[in-house]
Amino acid sequence: MSDPKTCLTTLKFDGVPNLTLWLCDQTQNADRVWLLAHALDGVIWGRFANKTLKTSHDADARLPALDANTLLHCRIFGKHSEIMLWQNDDGWHTTTITDPANSNEYIDEDQLLWGDHGETLVNDFTRLSDGSQGLCHAVPFAYSSLVFDKASVHRPLRLRVRHILGFDAKTGGAFIRASRLVEVFAVEPTVEPTVEPKKEQDNEHVA
Repeated sequence: MSDPKTCLTTLKFDGVPNLTLWLCDQTQNADRVWLLAHALDGVIWGRFANKTLKTSHDADARLPALDANTLLHCRIFGKHSEIMLWQNDDGWHTTTITDPANSNEYIDEDQLLWGDHGETLVNDFTRLSDGSQGLCHAVPFAYSSLVFDKASVHRPLRLRVRHILGFDAKTGGAFIRASRLVEVFAVEPTVEPTVEPKKEQDNEHVA
């Protein structure tokens, strides 16, 4: 099923996919370099390079692995498109979302990812934990590329989400027709400018 207005195509997948092989085949479009999967046992991050997939499980064997028996859905994404593999009672399906040619037809939202402390892992992954929530996950970012602020809480990673818009034929009002993931990126702590306190002046009284 294809909807040209949303640049969205959904297809039924025959059988059970060989996850790693199928996912790597979808990266022939070099644009799609990121992977984010949700499974019954947790979150799985990954990154593709030279048609090879490295996941958070490869970096830390204590973390969930890609497994068709536990996978709920998996997204591979990049600057211009996303493919999502998902399953329901009817079997496995794929949904492909590509960006409209007109940039006025979508808006981006940058979402904060948990993690105010980091620990270096192999394959240029970083294990992130969050002091206030006790959460942890391993992201495909080298620890050396992330900046943490010891003086205050700073969560350096962001996930960009792109909302593709539709427009009502009668009113012209905009609505979100589909959403997809775009990229993961890091930001540095914001340095607040120093403001000198104003000096209080004595009030003059006129007798």
